[in-house]
Amino acid sequence: MDQNSKDQGMTTISNKRPDFLCWTNGVLIFKGEEKAEIDDFPVARHTIYDMLHCSRIKIAFLCNQWTVKHKPAKSFSSALKSIGHQKNSQDHISILSIIINIARIIRTVSNTISSTIVPIGKRLKLEKSTITFFDDSVEKMIPLKYLPYEGDVDDRVAFLQGMYDCAIGHPGLIQIKEGEGPKIRNRTTYRIVFETRGRDFQLRNENEVRAMAYSVVIGLTWLHKNGYVHRDIRLANILFLPGVRDYRYILTDFEYGNASGLKVSERLKDWDDSTLTKNNKYTVKSDLYQFRKMLKNLNLVNSEIGMKFLDGLRNKRISTKNVLDHEWFGQTTF
Repeated sequence: MDQNSKDQGMTTISNKRPDFLCWTNGVLIFKGEEKAEIDDFPVARHTIYDMLHCSRIKIAFLCNQWTVKHKPAKSFSSALKSIGHQKNSQDHISILSIIINIARIIRTVSNTISSTIVPIGKRLKLEKSTITFFDDSVEKMIPLKYLPYEGDVDDRVAFLQGMYDCAIGHPGLIQIKEGEGPKIRNRTTYRIVFETRGRDFQLRNENEVRAMAYSVVIGLTWLHKNGYVHRDIRLANILFLPGVRDYRYILTDFEYGNASGLKVSERLKDWDDSTLTKNNKYTVKSDLYQFRKMLKNLNLVNSEIGMKFLDGLRNKRISTKNVLDHEWFGQTTF
């Protein structure tokens, strides 16, 4: 938002609005900057965190003469008293009323709001790829030198097309946009466009872990039944779908995928000696074993039944055929 533009909405102060009005990690943030850009948001956020901390509701308004310059507040009431030095008492009351009302509303829905700001149409550079979010899709591009494949690249792209086609219409798996499957662009870049627009997430307890696990396993076992393995199961490759009632988590990034039971010539960095079979093959049980490692590292599965589930994945007694029947999944309605 541009604080120098006119706005008659409820987020304005004297017809001026802050550049940043954002709820992130339970914090309502107002921050004003001249000619603010999206890259200024992390600075604004950290500035506010350092200046103002309340016990239950954390609010800060930094804009022009409204600047907090004090030690961290001990309570919500003391935070409100120290927000600014406005001469007009009526404006002071109006500002506090607006802040409190916005805080009350957004606290109610804060769990559905992402803490990550995603600019629409702006290409985001990741370690080995770029992602661009649009209003109805997400474009992913990978330089060919980073695309994992052996042999002919066209054969690899055809294989990935089949794997993504297998996922169409099935819960727990990312969905490609019609007609926008894997392709090679200009002989230098791998490109694919997804219909699914998920976001990152943070799990807080075992029930949430179980809901995520069930949704992902629904998708993963479907790939297994069709002869595919994912091979790169990490939390970074799972997305949360806000506003969806069932199967709210999806498995993404099939680019390391392959057919089950093939020998591997190179291990991924998070594999260990028990990931592969004795014959150095990666199978569907290897996927489940890696899935177990991911769940274990969350340090949130502590129930007796949950620990038995993890042990069954570790020693590979649990298979694609019976994983969804485990009693750990029977404790919650998804």
